[in-house]
Amino acid sequence: MFEYAPAVDGMQPGFAIVTGRFVTLFGHETGAEFAGELYALLQEDSSELADVLDLLALEGGPADCGIVEVIDDAARVVHVGARGSVEVVLDGTSSTRFSGPGGGAWVVGEAAGFGGLRLAVVGDPVAPGTPRLPMQRGVVRTSQIAIAMPRAASTRPRSNPPTRPIDLPVAVPAPEPVPAPAPAPAPAAASAPAP
Repeated sequence: MFEYAPAVDGMQPGFAIVTGRFVTLFGHETGAEFAGELYALLQEDSSELADVLDLLALEGGPADCGIVEVIDDAARVVHVGARGSVEVVLDGTSSTRFSGPGGGAWVVGEAAGFGGLRLAVVGDPVAPGTPRLPMQRGVVRTSQIAIAMPRAASTRPRSNPPTRPIDLPVAVPAPEPVPAPAPAPAPAAASAPAP
């Protein structure tokens, strides 16, 4: 599960994309159409980081982006690609920071055993205490996305507001149909006297 800081007035957010194996962040020059197409590519089971980097090289792609491919979720092994003003920060017993130079050059690497992961557009700070929203899959406008930190359960007591009984109408069985009276027998025709 991830969490992101929603875009606020004055911020020029990019797009974060989360699929089953990828988390990405693109700078503010990225268009919605590109983000949607990339989301479709990243959902394919056969997609790998190298494929995405090739596509971005061919298509031109945004100058600012960070891409993380999860190789082994249990061991926390990832492949990382970054360029421009997006940085990828992996925290654990030590921190590792990936950020690439502008101009299209990529910094690519692998990391393992980390505890935290954050992708952020450099220079577009998110104020401490900014509310974060959860995200499991999809595309959102933001300038920062991270692995969700465990949240404490709410300390507010759950209220059980009093309810009023509702009088439901009682179903009344339909009356039995009354059989129609049998038709009266037709009078017998008088027989003619015998000659």
